[in-house]
Amino acid sequence: MTRNTNIKTGLLALSSLALLGVTACDRPANPTGSNAPRSERSTTDRMARGTDQANTKMRQETPRVGQAVDDTSITAAVKEKILAEPELKVLKINVDTKDGRVTLSGSADSAEKAKKAEQIASNVDGVKGVENHLTVEKG
Repeated sequence: MTRNTNIKTGLLALSSLALLGVTACDRPANPTGSNAPRSERSTTDRMARGTDQANTKMRQETPRVGQAVDDTSITAAVKEKILAEPELKVLKINVDTKDGRVTLSGSADSAEKAKKAEQIASNVDGVKGVENHLTVEKG
């Protein structure tokens, strides 16, 4: 959850910088021209550089945000399918997804149920692989 919060915070900061750059568009005609005061030209130049940097950062972060959304969707789908399986829904199975790869952890009361959870996870759209770290605990 922290990663998603960091991404959202970063995007909010980048959006704010971009908005500042847009507000500079309301200035009188050509403030960077030779008739504009030097302090105004340097401020406009700094804002333009900041906007360029914000745009570059946003282009770099956009694929990561998309992947985080995909991973979250995959995790939710795997959990939903495991909970829909009567013999698995009572188990303590944790699901984590990174770059389309699902990791199952927790415990199962038999090797068959652990394998069933793995099969369910591997059949969810978008899953590139499953690491089954479920431990079998005899009750």
